[in-house]
Amino acid sequence: MRALKPVHPVIRGLHAAGAGRQGLASPLHIRARKPAAPDIENHEQAKEEYLIVLKELTKDKKRIQRETILKRDSSEWLSLRRNLLTASNFGIVIKRRLNIKCAPWVKNLLYKQNLYHVSAHTHGIKNEEIALEQLAVQERVNIEPCDIFIDEELLFIGASPDGLIGTDMC
Repeated sequence: MRALKPVHPVIRGLHAAGAGRQGLASPLHIRARKPAAPDIENHEQAKEEYLIVLKELTKDKKRIQRETILKRDSSEWLSLRRNLLTASNFGIVIKRRLNIKCAPWVKNLLYKQNLYHVSAHTHGIKNEEIALEQLAVQERVNIEPCDIFIDEELLFIGASPDGLIGTDMC
């Protein structure tokens, strides 16, 4: 007596429906379809559109830096920061394994309404003012408030330091 092989549910359904007897393709001739290759052109087009929008958003860097000082969580600050790779989220990019999909992370980065899910952001909000005061006293320096800086060439990379010391600025 030979052992019965498990039958795939789709094939089992075709047998039950009598697909082979009604002139339809026999389950034995059904081939597994290869998954469609990702549409690289669509990805490239989406990337180009994203970079154009980002270029427009970041066109006036000096104004952005001036207007976002001390305005964390303002709509402009959130909009810009959401579209930038910063120190708060760069670790995820660097540590990501190649076999792990990045789409959920990218969605999370681009479409989250706030940044409270980023532990570095939450920690910074809680401790930033005290840390800046302690640093200013310890180092005997004046710390000027600032906010978002955007790379001149790689518009998707930015920084939002807690303050600036001295005149040698980005």
